[in-house]
Amino acid sequence: SELRHPTAPTSLGRSYAEGKLIMPDFAKALAWYEEGLSRADPWGGTNAATLILLGKIPGMDSADAAVRAAKAAALKTESARRAALGQLGELSKKDLARGLQRLLAEMGQPVTADGVAGQQTAEAIIDVYGALVSLETKNDIQNALLRVAETYWNTSNVRVDLN
Repeated sequence: SELRHPTAPTSLGRSYAEGKLIMPDFAKALAWYEEGLSRADPWGGTNAATLILLGKIPGMDSADAAVRAAKAAALKTESARRAALGQLGELSKKDLARGLQRLLAEMGQPVTADGVAGQQTAEAIIDVYGALVSLETKNDIQNALLRVAETYWNTSNVRVDLN
């Protein structure tokens, strides 16, 4: 991991989550999963979302999981993408909208994460993604979240082709 291998942090996270090194430490597992995701390892995002959805991370909720799952699904590793899409499919429309708003805020947009995908959210999507998208149904919001996550990776300095 110190040598910047893209998938090493996720492997370390899995060791902490499964208690292979010591007793399970979900906070350390999440930190390593997020480091892996920051290096474009989609399993880092999918595994982080799993810990959050299982309630293993105090202070984090389904919208936080949505952000990580969307980032993972926007990467091209098919097995991780399927797992992340499955996670997103289990979330409510409101949780997806809050996740979308949190990702937009992470990308510098002045959006309130209230779970209501209204005008403010639509304008932020246009600023980030460059196009108007529908936000009426749960599937619309999930698709918007995925488009914004793709834009997140396209505008990052991360080599997404290394995984």
